[in-house]
Amino acid sequence: MLYRAVLLFLEVLRWLPSRARALLGRMAGWAAHSLVSRRREIVMRNLELCFPRLDADARRQFARENFRAAGVSFLDFLWLIATRMKEGRSFIRLEGGQYLKQLGDGPVIFLAPHFFGMISGFLRIRLEREAAVFMKEPHSPLSRKFLRDSAQRLQVVYFSNRDPFSRVLRWLKEGNSLYYLPDVNAPPGGGTVFAPLLGVEEAATMTSLSRLARATGALVLPCVTYMREEGGYTLHLHPPWRDFPTGDDLADARRMNRFLEESIKQAPSEYFWLHRRFKTRPPGAPPLYGPKGC
Repeated sequence: MLYRAVLLFLEVLRWLPSRARALLGRMAGWAAHSLVSRRREIVMRNLELCFPRLDADARRQFARENFRAAGVSFLDFLWLIATRMKEGRSFIRLEGGQYLKQLGDGPVIFLAPHFFGMISGFLRIRLEREAAVFMKEPHSPLSRKFLRDSAQRLQVVYFSNRDPFSRVLRWLKEGNSLYYLPDVNAPPGGGTVFAPLLGVEEAATMTSLSRLARATGALVLPCVTYMREEGGYTLHLHPPWRDFPTGDDLADARRMNRFLEESIKQAPSEYFWLHRRFKTRPPGAPPLYGPKGC
């Protein structure tokens, strides 16, 4: 019954005017900011770490804007699913399309930071080029079913963290493209290095981007999807990285984090501050979040 209710909501959302959808999204973000205290505290802690010069009032305003942007982008994503991307080209504009024409037929990894427009950006790329997306599979069975059904509805391929990594490698070695979002907290282990990120000198950073590019010969093309003030999104494509990977995982991680910093400065309230990005710490370093997550 709950899943049927979700499908009914999608059908209603399909016909909702864009201004009404944006208003509903902002209200949903406001409600989440008010009710989901743990996530609000995580956002506040991340802002404290990354923007130490902001005072407490400025961080609170920043957090409210962040939740509102999250609400709007989530409803936009549902609307794109409901309409099967019928207005995708106009709703999600493309800048830097010339770089797609320069790619040739070989494998490409689209490096996409966790901005709220990230999935909209992937769907826009899919209108130009065959590509799969790699994403963490939700814990909830209902969310997993919705993800699978949405992928089928939009005719997209996705890989999850439960898939064997060999599937991703094979996909790229066959000359396909992958939309990859590696800017998350990296677990302890051999695939993690500590590189500077904003105000945190030793941010646990995954080396998987370097390893994927090295194993498959894929070009890495950075891209960021920003929200437009009047509604909709713009996907910005940057030139493919040359001389990457270098063979030095730490140097590659530093380069990725510098790109992330530059992108966040363009629209800091649209970044996904809702997760504990700095949870993993170097051996012996004190935790940056409290026992309950913040």
